[in-house]
Amino acid sequence: MSATAAARKGLTAASAPTLEPSAGKQHALPLSFQTQSACLKHKCPLCYVQPMTDVRSIAGVILAGGDARRMFPKSPVGGDKGLAELGGQPMIAHVIGRIAPQVLHLVINANGDAQRYAHFHLDVVADAGQPAQGPLSGLLAAMVWAQRTSSDITAVATVSTDTPFIPGDLVARLSAAAKGGPAIAASFDRLHPVIGLWPLSLRESMEEALAEQRRSVEKFARQHEAVAVPFAPVTIGGETIDPFFNANTPEDLAKAQALLARNKSTKEQANG
Repeated sequence: MSATAAARKGLTAASAPTLEPSAGKQHALPLSFQTQSACLKHKCPLCYVQPMTDVRSIAGVILAGGDARRMFPKSPVGGDKGLAELGGQPMIAHVIGRIAPQVLHLVINANGDAQRYAHFHLDVVADAGQPAQGPLSGLLAAMVWAQRTSSDITAVATVSTDTPFIPGDLVARLSAAAKGGPAIAASFDRLHPVIGLWPLSLRESMEEALAEQRRSVEKFARQHEAVAVPFAPVTIGGETIDPFFNANTPEDLAKAQALLARNKSTKEQANG
């Protein structure tokens, strides 16, 4: 989000959830969200909370329903970012490899012919309702799928198809911060509304929002007092990057390729 866009939404870099534990008082609530600060790491007694639910009751969805026009600017209809090659395999394979161990079940949200994802051996669900309603529609579709798939599922964790470096503790940390409601990831003074945890109890409210053409995931999260959970930078290939680095453009994809190549080279050198 640009500084202009952030200001328009009443968000500033200074209002990001970077507070440290402070004994004897509650933390402020920047970004109009309840926030989970570094207290999770230090287990501050004022702010540390137990997971809203066992992570084994959480399903995951990879949101891949967009047309990716920035990645495929020469195509009049866009394309599939998740199927773009990254490090010798489709980018979505990196996402699957990171999120699958963290959830009970995993589904891909994508529109069009589901067979293009057949070799991943995962269910594929199209957006709920009318097409082109954005990721909130994909999230609703995942909720419907989750409720049909298993009565053990109580929440859905969302990630994007173009975020190949998501943390291995993403779902556990979101769950620990959720306090019974939704939680979304934050990093580098930014919110990432499509990287989040959403209890299935929000399904009806989500259906109402889409019926009323309220499609913003961020606004929906604010309405339901989502917790913003900050994640630290990660080092890949010797470079410090956002753990939610997203490959939106060919240039982003090239950078991700270079990071993986350097990371592989570093590991090979370390192993002699």
